[in-house]
Amino acid sequence: MASRFRERLLLSEACPLILDYHVALDNAREKARGAKAIGTTGRGIGPAYEDKVARRGLRVGDLFRQRNLR
Repeated sequence: MASRFRERLLLSEACPLILDYHVALDNAREKARGAKAIGTTGRGIGPAYEDKVARRGLRVGDLFRQRNLR
């Protein structure tokens, strides 16, 4: 079953990555809001989107370019 799934899975090189620090930042911000927390999912989507909009986020294609991984 896994091999059939992999044959059908396609990822765009432009797909933004959500990293551990995005999740940590999301959870830290939510905790800091205390009683005014907005109820995020805590999965780092907001901070990852901030990086995407600011053009500083990593994308799938960056993983295949050695100069970007230094």
